Formats: sequence, structure tokens, C-alpha cells
Amino acid sequence: LRPIPPPPLRKFGIHNGKLPLDLYQIYTARVLLAILGIRVRFQGLSRIKRLREDGLGTLGMFSHASNLDPIIVSAGPLAFKWVGKRVLFRVPIFGWIMTLWGHIAIDRKNLQKAKAAINGTVVEKIRRWGRSIAISPEGTRSRQGRLTDFKKGPFHLAQTVKLPITPIYIEGAWRLNPPKGVLAYPGKVLVDYLPAEHGEGTVEDMLVRVRRKLLKRAVRQQQQEEEEEEEEEEEE
Repeated sequence: LRPIPPPPLRKFGIHNGKLPLDLYQIYTARVLLAILGIRVRFQGLSRIKRLREDGLGTLGMFSHASNLDPIIVSAGPLAFKWVGKRVLFRVPIFGWIMTLWGHIAIDRKNLQKAKAAINGTVVEKIRRWGRSIAISPEGTRSRQGRLTDFKKGPFHLAQTVKLPITPIYIEGAWRLNPPKGVLAYPGKVLVDYLPAEHGEGTVEDMLVRVRRKLLKRAVRQQQQEEEEEEEEEEEE
């Protein structure tokens, strides 16, 4: 699915991720994270940059365990437009910035309105402007910092717009800002863009494959951390 370039900047070869508002989003998010003392390390950037250079979009499905996740996703190089609950957009300053950046608010309490927003606003941003959309397949934050059950809605969306799905693994945000936390603690966050899924098979097939990739990545991360702890103990 190739985007329809809108005038005037894209006529000069300026793609998503390089447009002025996109750059404003990316660097504002990075400044906010820096102010909070949060350092984000990105992996799998070559996969994302290849999509940006080709002018193609993707549906980013991220593991969701913290209110920091939307800012972290916004700080990436692709300038994702993410789907979030409407109450976040009513928060002074933060909500205004989200609206300015072009993110999509949905009313989770009203299923019909939520579906209308996804089938209307989200699909239009993808088909008309070639935007990449970020959405949590879990639907809400994990209370324990682990993957919860996935909803089918994002995978129905993937079939509708025929975009590849990029699983996005986020590690560390839950510890810095857990669900009941008011303030964020300084620290490190890892974001890994995993190999894309290309929408083959049924909704259930896609759901299982994406979930399996994120779970495998979480297990690998836990093993790495355990090995690092063992090495530190040996050094002591």
C-alpha cells in the first residue's frame, strides 16, 4: 500500500518522519524524556528506517505497561501516530501536545465510537497520508509489567489497511512509571523493533504470531538480565 503524497512538502521528496511536525514530535518527546532522566536505547532501527526511506507505513503494536509508553513510541524515528484513550487527551499540556501531534483519541467506554474512530480517522491517516500507526494490542496497560491478553481489533485493522505489523518490545518503562505511580523515575528503557508480520492468515493467526514474537523477546531480555546479574556477583 503506497501512500498518496499530499502537497506541498512531499512533492519535494520529504517523507513521513522528516516533515516539520514529525520532527517536532520526535524531538519534543526526546526532550521530555531527557528532562525526566530517562534514556532510551533503540534496537532494530534498520527495519524502521527502511520503511521511512521507502515512504511506506506500518502498524506498530507495542507492549504496554506504563503511561510513558506513548512518549517513548513518539521519540522513535518513524513519528508514529498512536491510538490512545480519550482521557489522556484531556490532560492539560500533555493532551494538547498529543492532539497537536495528530494522535488519535478513542472512547474505550463507547465501543461503537471507538470502532468508528479506528475505521474512520485511523484508516484515513494510513490510506491518505501513508502514516504509521502505533496501537497496543493489549488495549490497556499491564498491571504487572507482563504481556496480557491481546484484543482482536488491531489485527482486524491490519487486515483492513493491508499494512505489515511491526511488533515493538518496550522494556523498563513499567519499573520507572508503574500503573499507580504519579511521577516517573529516571532510568533506562529499551525499545526493540522486531521483524514485521505481513498480514498472512486469519486474525487469530496474526495475533498468535505477534504475541509469540513479543513473548520470546521478553524471555530473551530476562535471560540477559539474569546473566548480567550473575556476572556482577562473580566480580564482587
